[in-house]
Amino acid sequence: MGKNIISNIKTNSALSDGFKNIKKQLAPGRKPCDCMARDHPLIGNCLGCGLIVCEQQKSGPCLFCSTLVVSKNEWKILGKNDNDSVKLMMELTASDPVNASNLTGNLEKAIEFREQLLIADSDGTRINKVHDLQGDYIDIESDTYLTADERIQIESRKAELEMLHRQKKKKIFIDMDFMNKTIKEEKNNRDEKIDYSKDHIIQDILRCAYSRLHKLEETNSDKYEIIPRVNFVPVYDELYSKHDLKENVEISKELMTTIYNNCCDEALFTEVDSKGFCLSLEQPLASLLVNGFEKHIPWKSFLDIKGPIYIASATKKLNDDELSNSIKKYKIEFPIGCIIGRCILTSCHPIEEYQELFPTTKITTKGNGFILIFSVFEELPRPIPYLSEESFGKLNSNILQTVQQLLDL
Repeated sequence: MGKNIISNIKTNSALSDGFKNIKKQLAPGRKPCDCMARDHPLIGNCLGCGLIVCEQQKSGPCLFCSTLVVSKNEWKILGKNDNDSVKLMMELTASDPVNASNLTGNLEKAIEFREQLLIADSDGTRINKVHDLQGDYIDIESDTYLTADERIQIESRKAELEMLHRQKKKKIFIDMDFMNKTIKEEKNNRDEKIDYSKDHIIQDILRCAYSRLHKLEETNSDKYEIIPRVNFVPVYDELYSKHDLKENVEISKELMTTIYNNCCDEALFTEVDSKGFCLSLEQPLASLLVNGFEKHIPWKSFLDIKGPIYIASATKKLNDDELSNSIKKYKIEFPIGCIIGRCILTSCHPIEEYQELFPTTKITTKGNGFILIFSVFEELPRPIPYLSEESFGKLNSNILQTVQQLLDL
């Protein structure tokens, strides 16, 4: 009986067309369909699982693997990346409740990450912070420049900060809103680490230690090493080879002492010359010193230096009569505001000691001053402009290199 009905439906064209029309009707919503696009128009193939998607399944995430499946026209709209494409994408993905929730969660995470990037970009302190691993792993109190009392103070302060941090972690702060009848627990920053270097008490202790170190370096800066660092070339004098040191012991001791002193002086002079000390004097005294007419110079303070000193002339001008008389007498020039030469400072004596050493020499000085004794005078081929802010100081590296090159010509 059933076979006769089916054969009648197949042979009856009206019934067959009606049955096909029933199959082609679309049910509301997205529903699975196994027609393989034979009964409903084709949307496209899923690129994830290969499923043939028809109009009954509609455009959107694949009902089998959740891969987005759209028609050709919809692909063109999505490829424009404009407001219409965004709107269409929202419509396609919103039809699937699982994908809609995932999209909302991803959007919230993206917005939160964007805010974090903006905050980090605007925080200049975090950007410029230097992460020093050596400073992180070495204890503050292990600094070699700290005294025993300072180490004890830092250790006690660190213990106090740790105790306060433990007490803070135990506390609970609650925000009670009686209007809205809500209770919230405030953040306590329990996981925050202690930065001992930012504590004001530890900073004061370190500041005192570093100031003491700075003063110690300043006091030691005037003490020079006997062994030079650079530009030291030993010189062999053939004069000493003419003596038979084995036959005359006294000559041998004298020569060895002289050789040792000369080597020490040469090494010390090389070291002092590399420092570039400069003495500023008024004219005509500066030019007279560089040319060897004056060898003993009055000075207001004691100079614990022995070696080459560069001589600069001050900016004070001479009057015309004094300048013309000095030029006629000494046959030299008296430039102002420039470096004019180099002399070797051999010693510095107080007035009383100088008068005992040089009783016949008369130098007019005011008050209890000192006398600088110079030797080996070298004049520059041409003066170098230089304005000295101090009466005694150091030349910068560029000027010092230029002066040394002119003296070596």
